[in-house]
Amino acid sequence: MEKRGWRTLALVLIGTLLGTAGTVAAAENQTAVLPFTIYSQEDLNYLQKNILEALQGSLSRQKIPVLPLQEVEPWLTQKIPSSWEELRRIGRSLGVGRVVYGSVTKIGQRVTLAGNLLEVNKDQPPQTFSLSEEGLENVLKLVDRFSKELALKITGLEKVASIQIRGSQRIESQAVERELKSKPGEAYQPDLVDQDLRAIFKMGYFSDVRVETETVPEGKKLIFNVTERPFVKKIEFKGNKDFKEEELRDQVTLKPFAILNMNAVNESLEKLKTFYQSKGYFNVQINPEVQPEDKQSVTVAFNIVEGRKVYIKTITFQGVKAFKVKQLLSIMETNEKDFLSWITSSGLYKKELLEKDLEKISAFYYNRGYLKAKVGEPEVKHEGDWLYVTIPIEENVQYKMGTVDIQGELIEPKEKMLAGLAIRKEKFYNREVIRNDVLKLVDRYSLDGFAFAEIIPQIKEDPAGPQVDLVYEIKKGSKVYFERIDIVGNTKTRDKVIRREFKVAEGGLFDAAGLRRSNENLNRLDFFEEINISTTPGSQEDRMNLKVEVKEKMTGSFSMGVGYSAADQFSVMGQIAQRNLFGRGQRLSLDAYLSTRNTRYNLAFTEPWLFDIPLSAGASLYNWIREYDEYTKDSFGGTVDLGYLLWGDFTRGYLTYTYDDANVSNVQANAPDPIRNSEGQNTTSSLRFTLKRDSRDQLFNTTKGSLNSFSVEYAGGPLGGTSQFTRYLAGSGWYFPLFWGTTFFVNGKAGYIQEHGKVPDYEKFYLGGINSIRGFKYYDIGVVDPVTGNKFGGDKMVQFNLEYIFPVIEKAGVKGVLFFDTGNVYLKDDPIDASNFKKTVGVGVRWYSPMGPLRLEWGYNIDPKPGEDTSNWDFSIGTFF
Repeated sequence: MEKRGWRTLALVLIGTLLGTAGTVAAAENQTAVLPFTIYSQEDLNYLQKNILEALQGSLSRQKIPVLPLQEVEPWLTQKIPSSWEELRRIGRSLGVGRVVYGSVTKIGQRVTLAGNLLEVNKDQPPQTFSLSEEGLENVLKLVDRFSKELALKITGLEKVASIQIRGSQRIESQAVERELKSKPGEAYQPDLVDQDLRAIFKMGYFSDVRVETETVPEGKKLIFNVTERPFVKKIEFKGNKDFKEEELRDQVTLKPFAILNMNAVNESLEKLKTFYQSKGYFNVQINPEVQPEDKQSVTVAFNIVEGRKVYIKTITFQGVKAFKVKQLLSIMETNEKDFLSWITSSGLYKKELLEKDLEKISAFYYNRGYLKAKVGEPEVKHEGDWLYVTIPIEENVQYKMGTVDIQGELIEPKEKMLAGLAIRKEKFYNREVIRNDVLKLVDRYSLDGFAFAEIIPQIKEDPAGPQVDLVYEIKKGSKVYFERIDIVGNTKTRDKVIRREFKVAEGGLFDAAGLRRSNENLNRLDFFEEINISTTPGSQEDRMNLKVEVKEKMTGSFSMGVGYSAADQFSVMGQIAQRNLFGRGQRLSLDAYLSTRNTRYNLAFTEPWLFDIPLSAGASLYNWIREYDEYTKDSFGGTVDLGYLLWGDFTRGYLTYTYDDANVSNVQANAPDPIRNSEGQNTTSSLRFTLKRDSRDQLFNTTKGSLNSFSVEYAGGPLGGTSQFTRYLAGSGWYFPLFWGTTFFVNGKAGYIQEHGKVPDYEKFYLGGINSIRGFKYYDIGVVDPVTGNKFGGDKMVQFNLEYIFPVIEKAGVKGVLFFDTGNVYLKDDPIDASNFKKTVGVGVRWYSPMGPLRLEWGYNIDPKPGEDTSNWDFSIGTFF
């Protein structure tokens, strides 16, 4: 018992001694960095602690053990001794193996950092070195360089003096050096050099890579000797029969005259296989072959055995009881081959497309009460020229909706919030409806500034039956304010042009609806190809920054349209315009219309934000000469208008003054009296008030929103002029988004002119043309003189348009349109009778092409009267620069 006790005591003593020795060894490995003395004519003492912290941090990142900052901070207020012995005593008292001290000297703009590394337990002079930088702003860069030199001296490692790349002719040395972890001025480490060799070889451009080292006074010089692979002289495709070489070349990432990179060859191989399989060639075999041409070049040949097209013969479902197979097939884009496959490509197997279809099937079940439905991995069997797809489904039971409740931090009475939930109207569980409810609640909370409100739907099964109860748990979080709005990407458009479209402001509450509206406003400007609005955290928890990234489009345009009609013969319409003049959002345009019987010029300018408020101002000058069948009109004039945002985001009021001086001449002897009465000089001085509400999402290829307007124009009286009338116009056009990206458009327009004296014929109403009733030429619908059969302007008009707009080539933005137009023009005492409306139907194509908006439309006159055309083409195109 006694011997055992002595043995235990001995073990404890040995362990204590070993632990103490380990502690001493660890302490001796530490370095104490003392504050550096500052020498400068200006007061730079504030830098002393900053340099000390930066130096300690940099050494720690290099795995150099340093004494904690609080241990050496007392020396910030004391003078650092110059005696080595005194410094060694300081080191011993701090329990470290070495001491670093030095000075910072600033003479002019030159900053020098001089350092000393003193070994505490060795009787030898300190190692000294110094580095300099130009400019006080580079002091941290200087400290970083200094710390790396210091780390080398502490560890005893050699420095990488320089790096040289030999043998690279087509690949730039800088591209190779970017792959290296070894850097000049840093420690030479053989394991890093080994990683560098692997990194260079992994680039794929070299067939051999070797490294040499040379010892130079500054340290180690690294020389990487590389042997470049040959370059690709040409790329060939062999065995392709059903696809042209140009189509295949578009698929490969390997390019001629590039360095041979086997990674690119293999990537090209996979892309070619994917391309063939997407076209139905499921059995395609492609083998790449590298053929040397000479010492420096090769030909890469892809040998292709296309095989026959493979189509999906059948798609079957396992476990389906609740729905008909046709219902599931109808929601899938993957389908079986049919007799139109040569046109529609039906029956082609695409793995990515099938995966999306499985997600659609899952959503279909979840939205019809099947909460636990599972759509398994499809089995694709390949037999001969056919594929057989089997999709396993576990339906499980259908769950009814039970009670619906809202709990948590409510900002409105519970009854009101519950009333807005669509899921309460559903008989069965519906994931899509629940998701939409969550989005509505998030939007509602965002209106009050709660940007991070959490709406968590809690679903609980009712044990009494296949039914679920739903509780929306709400945590509103803190109100969030916009701290800063940053705009990037606008090289031309001024910041204020973008900012004034925003419905949120710096310092204002977060508002998701306002952000959406801001995005719509920017899109409506039509100045940008892309608009991305993102948020980032601000300086505090309740602050958020907004980043608006835009990619500008060309807003200058040169637009042209051509046409032919019996009235004008061949005509050319042109416009040169800038919709964003000097980046200020101003519009300047010059229009011209030239034909054998019609010449019109118009110069117009619009400032949308006069005095930086939503007050638009515009002015125009024009000259117009037109030869009608019965007379010639030569006029010049101009307009001045003001517009102001009256309420909401869409409704504006406009006040327009117009002056027109026209001479009517060459009146035919058999012209109707209204035209004969217009002969001679006519002046119109009028003032028009217009109320307009425009909520369209975009001006061309509109998909939703409406355009509604009403105007009253008064001419004559105190305004002067020979024309005396009041003209009323009203219009309403609505766009309704439908299924499959289609849109339905309904438009109505009516006008009435009240005469107070002389009213020239050209001030009255005519219809016809691409913007009114297609199938009729421009101004081809008017009141018909029962005696001569000639037309003259009416006192009132009615026009209706119906359009069904559908995508033709969706990715290219090409849309088709089917339309029905109807309407007519009447005298003031004539009843408006729908039975005598002109009626046309037709088709058209619209494309926002690289040259600008293009419209090609053909209208057919359903019931042509004597002298009327049965059909008419309208065409217009624009070019943007």
